[in-house]
Amino acid sequence: MSLRVLFYVPQLGVGGTELHVLALARRLAGDGFGCAVWRSGPSGPVEGLLNKAGIETFYGPLGARPAAWLGMGALVRGFRERDFDILHSYGYGPHYLDALVAKWAGIPVYISSRRNVRHWEGGDRLGLAERLRNRLSDAVVANCEAVKRRAVEVEGLDPEGVTVILNGVDLDGIPRGFDRGASRAALGCPPDALVLGCLGSLKPVKGQLSLVRAFAAASRREPRLRLVLCGEGPDKDRLLEACRELGVADRVAFTRTVEGRFALLKSLDVFVLPSLHEGFPNALLEAMACGVPVVARRTGGVPEAVEEGRTGFLFDDDDGLERALGPLLRDPSLRERMGAAAEDRARREFGLDAMAGSYAELYRGLARAKGLR
Repeated sequence: MSLRVLFYVPQLGVGGTELHVLALARRLAGDGFGCAVWRSGPSGPVEGLLNKAGIETFYGPLGARPAAWLGMGALVRGFRERDFDILHSYGYGPHYLDALVAKWAGIPVYISSRRNVRHWEGGDRLGLAERLRNRLSDAVVANCEAVKRRAVEVEGLDPEGVTVILNGVDLDGIPRGFDRGASRAALGCPPDALVLGCLGSLKPVKGQLSLVRAFAAASRREPRLRLVLCGEGPDKDRLLEACRELGVADRVAFTRTVEGRFALLKSLDVFVLPSLHEGFPNALLEAMACGVPVVARRTGGVPEAVEEGRTGFLFDDDDGLERALGPLLRDPSLRERMGAAAEDRARREFGLDAMAGSYAELYRGLARAKGLR
């Protein structure tokens, strides 16, 4: 009988973690694992895609209030009936209660994830929630070496107990025959436009405000410049207001897409990742796999993905963002060379097959250690 894996994510909107879980669950299900996903927060497009792939999803709240505890009790009963072998948590901070649900439901293996260098609710001060989760975790997975180093430093974890599994891109989902002009027209971009883009949740830590400001400055010198911001989140109104104040609202397109994101990425001339804190960002890897040169803030595992001067440029602050964009905006042959190098690296090193294989090996090893099937 195959292993049954339950993934926990706080929500199923449009974000890197949600898309990562979608790709991983679909691939593992195709390899014979029984997969399901539990969310404690809002739904979104990813939930529909999971259900379309035949992957069961659950909603159940986490929290200290009586209503939440009643909901957790119902979850525990439901999970017991389904006989899950593994709960793999993508929660953080206050979501530590998923570890208790796993234990109460009799799920033998509990795995926690570290996906960002600022994973901890208390900054660099480890809170009670994280300490409890660590005591209950059978394994910890980090998505890059930088995140592992921070987890070891801040949490005092044994380095031998933290497994690094790099994020991977579903290369089969990238379109081959592709009408770039039609895709750009759908975004309202003229045929001769120079298009910058960013894909990610619209929230302050993702740094899109810095990108809007750098774009406004650059567009004064290059009137063909356009910007596409793909995502959703609480910062959208602030970003819209900034575009109006800077006089570039007619050159910035906001869009929300999941299934069509590869076509969107292939429409770009340059992908920009302005995040203040990151782990090993899926959107960056997907842009590279689509043959797009990248400009990214030097944070977390980003330097592990981007070869400076070959597949893109890194920057350290907002002034550095505008400087890093300059060479790529001025030189189409540089964009072409860097885009080709980025695609080559992503296809060689960051494919979904390698990632899913590593997770499958980890799950089977932990199951054997627990005497499971």
